[in-house]
Amino acid sequence: MRPLFITGASRSGTSMTAGLFHAHGLWFGECMRASRINPKGFFETQFIKQRWITKSDEEKSILWSEWLAENYAPSQWAVKAGPEWWPVFRQFDPVVVCCYRGRQAIYESRKRAGFKVSMGPIDAAWRKMGQIPETVDVYPDQFTKGDFSAILPAFEALEVEFDHKAASEWVDPSLWRG
Repeated sequence: MRPLFITGASRSGTSMTAGLFHAHGLWFGECMRASRINPKGFFETQFIKQRWITKSDEEKSILWSEWLAENYAPSQWAVKAGPEWWPVFRQFDPVVVCCYRGRQAIYESRKRAGFKVSMGPIDAAWRKMGQIPETVDVYPDQFTKGDFSAILPAFEALEVEFDHKAASEWVDPSLWRG
Protein backbone atom coordinates (compact mmCIF):
# COMPACT_ATOMS: atom_id res chain seq x y z
CA MET A 1 0.00 0.00 0.00
CA ARG A 2 1.25 3.44 -0.88
CA PRO A 3 1.11 6.50 1.37
CA LEU A 4 -0.47 9.80 0.35
CA PHE A 5 1.17 13.23 -0.02
CA ILE A 6 -1.25 16.18 -0.35
CA THR A 7 0.15 19.56 -1.32
CA GLY A 8 -0.78 22.97 -2.65
CA ALA A 9 -0.42 26.66 -1.98
CA SER A 10 -1.77 27.61 1.44
CA ARG A 11 -5.53 28.33 1.31
CA SER A 12 -6.02 26.27 -1.87
CA GLY A 13 -8.22 23.56 -0.34
CA THR A 14 -5.55 21.17 0.93
CA SER A 15 -7.31 20.79 4.29
CA MET A 16 -10.65 19.98 2.66
CA THR A 17 -8.89 17.48 0.40
CA ALA A 18 -7.01 15.90 3.30
CA GLY A 19 -10.27 15.67 5.22
CA LEU A 20 -11.80 13.67 2.37
CA PHE A 21 -9.09 11.05 2.76
CA HIS A 22 -9.35 11.14 6.54
CA ALA A 23 -13.10 10.51 6.20
CA HIS A 24 -12.12 7.36 4.29
CA GLY A 25 -9.85 6.12 7.07
CA LEU A 26 -6.40 7.37 6.10
CA TRP A 27 -4.10 8.05 9.05
CA PHE A 28 -2.54 11.53 9.43
CA GLY A 29 -1.23 11.20 12.97
CA GLU A 30 -1.68 13.97 15.53
CA CYS A 31 -2.60 17.12 13.61
CA MET A 32 -2.94 20.84 14.24
CA ARG A 33 -6.22 21.67 15.91
CA ALA A 34 -9.11 23.31 14.07
CA SER A 35 -9.38 27.09 14.22
CA ARG A 36 -11.57 29.88 12.93
CA ILE A 37 -9.84 29.74 9.53
CA ASN A 38 -10.21 25.94 9.27
CA PRO A 39 -13.08 24.94 11.56
CA LYS A 40 -12.98 21.30 10.42
CA GLY A 41 -9.22 20.95 10.91
CA PHE A 42 -5.96 21.43 9.05
CA PHE A 43 -4.68 17.82 8.83
CA GLU A 44 -1.11 19.09 9.17
CA THR A 45 0.96 16.74 11.29
CA GLN A 46 2.16 18.44 14.47
CA PHE A 47 5.55 16.76 14.16
CA ILE A 48 6.33 18.55 10.89
CA LYS A 49 5.32 21.93 12.25
CA GLN A 50 7.34 21.64 15.44
CA ARG A 51 10.78 20.23 14.81
CA TRP A 52 12.13 20.40 11.31
CA ILE A 53 13.00 23.97 10.41
CA THR A 54 16.81 23.62 10.42
CA LYS A 55 17.12 20.03 9.21
CA SER A 56 18.25 18.89 5.77
CA ASP A 57 15.82 16.97 3.54
CA GLU A 58 17.73 13.76 4.25
CA GLU A 59 17.55 14.33 8.01
CA LYS A 60 13.83 15.12 7.71
CA SER A 61 13.23 11.83 5.85
CA ILE A 62 15.02 9.88 8.58
CA LEU A 63 13.11 11.70 11.33
CA TRP A 64 9.82 11.06 9.51
CA SER A 65 10.57 7.33 9.25
CA GLU A 66 11.41 7.21 12.94
CA TRP A 67 8.26 9.15 13.81
CA LEU A 68 6.12 6.73 11.80
CA ALA A 69 7.62 3.78 13.68
CA GLU A 70 7.26 5.45 17.09
CA ASN A 71 3.61 6.25 16.40
CA TYR A 72 2.76 2.79 15.10
CA ALA A 73 1.64 4.27 11.82
CA PRO A 74 -0.21 1.93 9.50
CA SER A 75 1.46 1.05 6.23
CA GLN A 76 -0.90 3.44 4.47
CA TRP A 77 -0.45 6.86 6.02
CA ALA A 78 -1.07 10.36 4.72
CA VAL A 79 0.66 13.70 5.08
CA LYS A 80 -0.31 17.20 4.05
CA ALA A 81 2.56 19.62 3.53
CA GLY A 82 3.72 22.39 1.23
CA PRO A 83 5.35 21.39 -2.05
CA GLU A 84 8.77 22.28 -0.65
CA TRP A 85 8.44 19.06 1.39
CA TRP A 86 8.32 16.85 -1.72
CA PRO A 87 12.06 15.98 -1.51
CA VAL A 88 11.44 14.61 1.99
CA PHE A 89 8.55 12.34 1.05
CA ARG A 90 9.40 11.20 -2.50
CA GLN A 91 11.42 8.26 -1.16
CA PHE A 92 8.17 6.72 0.13
CA ASP A 93 6.66 6.57 -3.40
CA PRO A 94 3.44 8.28 -2.33
CA VAL A 95 0.38 8.98 -4.37
CA VAL A 96 0.57 12.77 -4.80
CA VAL A 97 -2.48 15.03 -4.84
CA CYS A 98 -1.88 18.65 -5.87
CA CYS A 99 -4.63 21.13 -4.96
CA TYR A 100 -5.29 24.11 -7.17
CA ARG A 101 -7.54 27.12 -6.77
CA GLY A 102 -7.71 30.42 -8.64
CA ARG A 103 -4.91 32.83 -7.73
CA GLN A 104 -7.27 35.61 -6.72
CA ALA A 105 -9.39 33.27 -4.58
CA ILE A 106 -6.24 32.06 -2.77
CA TYR A 107 -5.09 35.66 -2.33
CA GLU A 108 -8.46 36.70 -0.84
CA SER A 109 -8.58 33.65 1.44
CA ARG A 110 -5.05 34.34 2.66
CA LYS A 111 -6.08 37.93 3.36
CA ARG A 112 -9.18 36.85 5.34
CA ALA A 113 -7.05 34.38 7.31
CA GLY A 114 -4.48 37.01 8.23
CA PHE A 115 -1.66 35.56 6.10
CA LYS A 116 0.93 37.60 4.25
CA VAL A 117 -0.90 38.80 1.15
CA SER A 118 1.31 38.43 -1.89
CA MET A 119 1.08 36.43 -5.08
CA GLY A 120 4.72 35.32 -4.66
CA PRO A 121 4.05 32.34 -2.34
CA ILE A 122 1.24 31.14 -4.60
CA ASP A 123 3.40 31.24 -7.71
CA ALA A 124 6.32 29.62 -5.86
CA ALA A 125 4.09 26.76 -4.69
CA TRP A 126 2.76 26.19 -8.20
CA ARG A 127 6.30 26.12 -9.64
CA LYS A 128 7.35 23.51 -7.08
CA MET A 129 4.19 21.49 -7.66
CA GLY A 130 4.99 21.47 -11.38
CA GLN A 131 8.25 19.68 -10.61
CA ILE A 132 6.55 16.74 -8.89
CA PRO A 133 6.07 13.81 -11.27
CA GLU A 134 2.82 11.86 -11.60
CA THR A 135 0.35 13.93 -9.65
CA VAL A 136 -3.40 13.84 -9.33
CA ASP A 137 -4.45 17.46 -9.78
CA VAL A 138 -7.65 18.55 -8.09
CA TYR A 139 -9.67 21.75 -7.80
CA PRO A 140 -11.35 21.55 -4.37
CA ASP A 141 -14.00 24.08 -5.36
CA GLN A 142 -15.49 21.25 -7.43
CA PHE A 143 -15.93 19.17 -4.25
CA THR A 144 -18.30 21.84 -2.89
CA LYS A 145 -20.48 21.20 -5.96
CA GLY A 146 -20.53 17.45 -5.33
CA ASP A 147 -18.07 16.69 -8.14
CA PHE A 148 -15.38 14.33 -6.86
CA SER A 149 -14.34 12.93 -10.25
CA ALA A 150 -10.87 14.51 -10.27
CA ILE A 151 -9.89 12.86 -6.97
CA LEU A 152 -11.03 9.36 -7.87
CA PRO A 153 -7.69 8.39 -9.51
CA ALA A 154 -5.93 9.03 -6.18
CA PHE A 155 -8.37 6.75 -4.35
CA GLU A 156 -7.84 4.08 -7.02
CA ALA A 157 -4.03 4.37 -6.76
CA LEU A 158 -4.31 4.02 -2.98
CA GLU A 159 -6.68 1.06 -3.37
CA VAL A 160 -9.20 2.81 -1.12
CA GLU A 161 -12.85 2.52 -2.05
CA PHE A 162 -14.39 5.94 -2.55
CA ASP A 163 -17.57 6.50 -0.55
CA HIS A 164 -19.60 9.32 -2.11
CA LYS A 165 -21.78 9.64 0.97
CA ALA A 166 -18.77 10.02 3.32
CA ALA A 167 -17.24 12.58 0.95
CA SER A 168 -20.46 14.57 0.67
CA GLU A 169 -20.91 14.57 4.43
CA TRP A 170 -17.32 15.81 4.93
CA VAL A 171 -17.47 18.73 2.48
CA ASP A 172 -19.28 21.77 3.84
CA PRO A 173 -19.90 24.27 1.01
CA SER A 174 -20.76 26.99 3.55
CA LEU A 175 -17.10 27.04 4.65
CA TRP A 176 -15.79 27.57 1.12
CA ARG A 177 -15.58 31.00 -0.47
CA GLY A 178 -14.75 30.82 -4.16
